[in-house]
Amino acid sequence: MTHRWLRLGVELLAGIPVAMMIIFIGVAVGYFLMQVLPATHFNLRVLGLSVYQISRQGRSVSGQLNMKSAQELGVFCSLAIVLVSESCYTIWHPRVQHKF
Repeated sequence: MTHRWLRLGVELLAGIPVAMMIIFIGVAVGYFLMQVLPATHFNLRVLGLSVYQISRQGRSVSGQLNMKSAQELGVFCSLAIVLVSESCYTIWHPRVQHKF
């Protein structure tokens, strides 16, 4: 029983770095596009969530993280990793009897 809870804990915690990498890559691309294109505003949206807003004022470019959307993305990534991992575990270990 402890192996199952340990596995679930690791899977839940793995979603946080995945969400951070998604946001990091999106923000890097957003700043690159702001430097290349003559846009004044860039809104990074991931799965319909507005995660990061970048704006240009004169020559300076600044951005702001929407913390609530970033947290929701982290929760979504954690749950997605749990669902995929547990599905794969069930497929690869079909003889395990789960007692709930």
